[in-house]
Amino acid sequence: MMVFMIHAGGWGLRSLGTIGNSIVDHGKYGVTIFFVVSAYCLCLKALPQDVGCQGFWRSFFLKRAFRIIPMYFVAITLAAVYLPSEHSADSWLAHFTFANILLLKYTNDILGVEWSVPVEISFYLLFPVFLIAVRNAPKIAALVTVAIAIPILRTTMHEEIGGAFLEFRQYTLSWHLYAFLLGALTFEASRIGLFDSAKRAPNLFF
Repeated sequence: MMVFMIHAGGWGLRSLGTIGNSIVDHGKYGVTIFFVVSAYCLCLKALPQDVGCQGFWRSFFLKRAFRIIPMYFVAITLAAVYLPSEHSADSWLAHFTFANILLLKYTNDILGVEWSVPVEISFYLLFPVFLIAVRNAPKIAALVTVAIAIPILRTTMHEEIGGAFLEFRQYTLSWHLYAFLLGALTFEASRIGLFDSAKRAPNLFF
């Protein structure tokens, strides 16, 4: 709803002045919240007792693909029908092949709101790696999450890479990785009962 509100013009809230504009502008954080929840839900589908089963990852990736790609292709196809001459052939090809994951100038140039799909697909592809890191080295993963959540450090990291990764950094997985890792770490903390321990902690003093 937060994302829809900001793209819909604020539903009249902007007419309220500074307060209304502030409420609407905070809608941009809806995508970040979605990434956190998305990673948490993915971990629900990849419990330790399931990951080792034969064919698990094949099934996992197929389900992820059918969940997100069809409607994305529908949207891009409709854009290709109604806006065929407004974008280059390279852009259309990058969108339909997901080459825009790396060709960042084509990540958000057709609809103006489609950038989150390549970011989500990128996370799906690398999810097994992040899952191993979170489960086997949670403290390191937590430190990395805190570090890359700091805007100036994220910007510095992309400045070191330079080029398109700096210019279009807001459309990359690396820019939003902290949100995905936060979701995965939250799930892992819940799975091992860390939150339950925190609830019981006050009882030690009474």
